[in-house]
Amino acid sequence: MAGIDVLRFEERDGVLMARVVAERLVDLPVLDEFRDQLFAQATARPKMRLVLDVSAVTYLSSSALGKLVAVFKKVKETGGAMIVAGLKPALLPVFKVTSLDKVFEFHADPTAAVLELQRKRF
Repeated sequence: MAGIDVLRFEERDGVLMARVVAERLVDLPVLDEFRDQLFAQATARPKMRLVLDVSAVTYLSSSALGKLVAVFKKVKETGGAMIVAGLKPALLPVFKVTSLDKVFEFHADPTAAVLELQRKRF
């Protein structure tokens, strides 16, 4: 469903920064567009280094968690790595209760996350 403003992409020395511009990751059309755009990037960029900047997100649904897991798996299966950056402290319990805090790597600062992925060897 092209036309939904969900993500903004920026290349930073070999790391793709995907900034989520939606405040709420709840509606299925938004979530599908989120997943589809990131799947397309992962398919086009094997071994992609992705920083998913969620600084603008104030609420996410259980469906959003499912889409995040799907994106994470897609990035991994293409040989890449992903860091979630800028997660608001109020949203961390959602990841803890689902044990996804053990799956995802988190950084408070998106720029620090970019630097971390630039250092990683594949």
